[in-house]
Amino acid sequence: MSLRSIAFLLSLAGVAFLIFLLTLVLYLIQEWIGNEAGDPASQESAAENDQQHGHDLQGQRIVIRDLINRINAIANAIYAYNEKRDTHERRRSKNEKITIVALSLAAGFAFLTFVAAGISDVIFYGQLGEMQKADTDTRDLAQAAKEQADVAHKTFVMTERPWLYIDSNVTYGGGGDYV
Repeated sequence: MSLRSIAFLLSLAGVAFLIFLLTLVLYLIQEWIGNEAGDPASQESAAENDQQHGHDLQGQRIVIRDLINRINAIANAIYAYNEKRDTHERRRSKNEKITIVALSLAAGFAFLTFVAAGISDVIFYGQLGEMQKADTDTRDLAQAAKEQADVAHKTFVMTERPWLYIDSNVTYGGGGDYV
């Protein structure tokens, strides 16, 4: 545990202890007022006792009620603070859950992008191999076409060149021999 979380837990325990003490004091005061107000005999004896000792019971009750009201106000403020803090904690917890879900989705999309990039790499590498093979095939075809054109050219030259034929009868000498 970090020092910060320990300090938070100690302050929370202090607030809980303060609430406990205030509730205990409130209970004791209400019991004390209830005992004096509930029994008529004790009220008369208390009134006689107060008159004898010069105490003003009505003034004491006002002070005690004021003290009770102040304690109630403090307890209500503590309860309101706890409710507000709990509401804040619930809201913060909800926001953290939303953040976790959003980050998980982003991580999932990043992973899918990584997978898609890997698949694209394999496809592009295969296409590169096919293009290199097609380049070799095209080069071979071009060489064969050039050789074929050379043969065709030689054939054309050989077949279309002028030929010279002599079509006359030439006699040589007097013997009628043809040359």
